[in-house]
Amino acid sequence: MRGRRPGKCDTRGEILARARELFQEQGYAKTSMRSIARASNVDPSLMHHYFSCKSELFSECLLGKPTDFVPEEIADEVFQTTPVGELGNKLVLTMITAWESPGVSAAIRANLMSIGEDRLLVSQLQAAIRGIIGGRLAARMGDIDHVNLRASLVISQMVGLAIARYVFVEESDLARMEPQEIAEIMGPTIQRYLVGDVGV
Repeated sequence: MRGRRPGKCDTRGEILARARELFQEQGYAKTSMRSIARASNVDPSLMHHYFSCKSELFSECLLGKPTDFVPEEIADEVFQTTPVGELGNKLVLTMITAWESPGVSAAIRANLMSIGEDRLLVSQLQAAIRGIIGGRLAARMGDIDHVNLRASLVISQMVGLAIARYVFVEESDLARMEPQEIAEIMGPTIQRYLVGDVGV
């Protein structure tokens, strides 16, 4: 009979590990709490002991580690080592390179296709990414104004790029362009959002 496991087995960690695998393989919408319980060899009735709902579980899978979408170590590299005048281009190029590392683009694609169905999850993801970008921008630029707005504008562009490149693959020219080409086109816009006049 399945249920709580004896000893010091990390049931919660096992659930998270199996959930990450299923979310990456199937996407958010097609993955149920029951299927995660089955993969984790846990009684479905115990799932809510560890996670109140699927969005909480997914949020921890995505945000309980450096996010797949904006890895914290990548943000550190860009904002700590790049000349201010090159931040936009560097951020775009570095992000695309990170997204296209083995296994990551598939995970991004699966989750972007269904993430919009859960508003709480969207809000959590936006807040996490805004914190990653905004915090590092403020640390680099000191008293720069409208940090949250700047980070939100960057997020809107990068999410749009990810959707065009990894979800709408057949319809999008961006899916066929080289990363450097995209960085040269989008870099100036991201640069303005980061350090330029945002019209407020």
